[in-house]
Amino acid sequence: METMLLDEIFYFVKVVDFGGYTKASKALGIPKSTLSKGVSKLESELGSNLLIRNTRNQSLTSDGERLYSKALPLIESLRSLQDQFLTEDPVIKGHIRIAAPEDIGTKLIASSLLGLHEKYPNLSFDLNLSSKVLNVVKEGFDLAIRIGKLHESELRFKKLGAIELVPVMSPLYSFDAKNLLNPSDLKEHSWVILNEGKTTKKWEMTSGKKVEELKITPQFSSNEISGVLSLVEAGLGLGMLPLFLIEKYLEQGSLIRVAKKWKVKKVPVSLVSAVPTSSSPSLKIAAEHIEKTLSKIFKET
Repeated sequence: METMLLDEIFYFVKVVDFGGYTKASKALGIPKSTLSKGVSKLESELGSNLLIRNTRNQSLTSDGERLYSKALPLIESLRSLQDQFLTEDPVIKGHIRIAAPEDIGTKLIASSLLGLHEKYPNLSFDLNLSSKVLNVVKEGFDLAIRIGKLHESELRFKKLGAIELVPVMSPLYSFDAKNLLNPSDLKEHSWVILNEGKTTKKWEMTSGKKVEELKITPQFSSNEISGVLSLVEAGLGLGMLPLFLIEKYLEQGSLIRVAKKWKVKKVPVSLVSAVPTSSSPSLKIAAEHIEKTLSKIFKET
């Protein structure tokens, strides 16, 4: 017998418990014919009669008594297990592994997890921060933030918005920002970029109906965006940085925006997962929380 006759065993136990098919049918809301066919199938598969039937009552055979005594505690145990999952507030608990770029993880996600943990203290988190695109499936992440175009077709994703990039420099950089008005003014300067293994970097910039490509050869790079920010702030070159990350630096004057009338094409931000986020209460809540947090920041206008 390759299949487990769980339904049929359940029907058999309940028919015995309620003292017959009619009473069991009314109590369970299952057609009498379904119960009868289920018990008959069980007897056929086991090759043994379990019930002695007559017009007024029924009794157990010796094999029926043996099966009932063994099956009853198992049925009750399964019922108890089911009740735990249904009545546990659906206690939101578990361990959620999240992969995110360093800037989004440290500035946005990390701080938002405090409120989530206070509301659901049985949830724990592992926040892996890296500018590298990590393999969600192979490395066992429940959720990941992706920046840019998505390539993994097997992943579930939800677009959260887009990142606005702005070209900036430090007051320490040896050039007057007033002279950096257009993309063409930026090309020959020293640049700091995120290390993506490329020798050049380009962005599409627009101003009204005008479109220009800014293509540069960087003099400095860092494997994390915080490193890029530090090098730019130290005056080593220009940088193309996320606005959400540097707003306070612009307000304080430690960074200066250049080519102010030009905009860089925004970069999409997505939340991805290997399985549907609805597959578990804890994953659903964590995904919805991150989505709500980041959508406010990266909402496209």
